[in-house]
Amino acid sequence: MTQTPSLKTQTWQVGGMDCGSCAKTIEASLQQLRGITEAKVTFATGKVQFSYETESVSEKNICDRIKSLGYTVEQTPQVSSHHHTDSCAHHNHDHDHDHDHDHADITPSPTQNTVPNWKL
Repeated sequence: MTQTPSLKTQTWQVGGMDCGSCAKTIEASLQQLRGITEAKVTFATGKVQFSYETESVSEKNICDRIKSLGYTVEQTPQVSSHHHTDSCAHHNHDHDHDHDHDHADITPSPTQNTVPNWKL
């Protein structure tokens, strides 16, 4: 993913994905957003990497798109100049998935940091 003055690349942590289908849902939704030139979501790492035209779409629009799907967004401070507020991250979400399979109940380990990086 290349960067030009009007094209910016970001990597964010996304919470709430249960499977690869969740990642594909986020990826497809971002790719439909005007101004997104590239989007890749990796379920295994919980990360979304995207490139976007800064004149066409804002980070808040992108964050809101992911949230509208029922996922959380944690933006790492070193890759962003945008200051997130509580409106861009939430930890209690309810979303339905149109899957044909069940998911195991996944609980964070005691050593796993569940506080967004930007709140530390």
